[in-house]
Amino acid sequence: MKVDQFDFEKLKKETERIGYPVLPVVSQLVSSARAAGRMVSLGRDHPGHHRHATIMQIREGLAIIEKDIDDISDALAALAKKYRDTPMAGRSNLQQAVPITFGYKVATYLAAFERH
Repeated sequence: MKVDQFDFEKLKKETERIGYPVLPVVSQLVSSARAAGRMVSLGRDHPGHHRHATIMQIREGLAIIEKDIDDISDALAALAKKYRDTPMAGRSNLQQAVPITFGYKVATYLAAFERH
């Protein structure tokens, strides 16, 4: 069906009555397809559409998480640089060990954070 074959006045009225244009558009597609119209899918219950919507939501969520990870990495890198010469007690097997710097300690957090 070509765009100029749609009854836009009918589409407008049905969209205003229902509240969204999908059903009126599909109805006109079904009508124009005659016998093959039964093959036109509304698609709203089709698993592929659900998967696509889920993937889009996951991408948006991952973008938020990625920004948070970048911000945390930047903060850890700044701390590691700022405190690279600040001594602190090292730890080994839950006991005090040879001194290290706080910057080094934060750098190990940064390395683990970026690795995972």
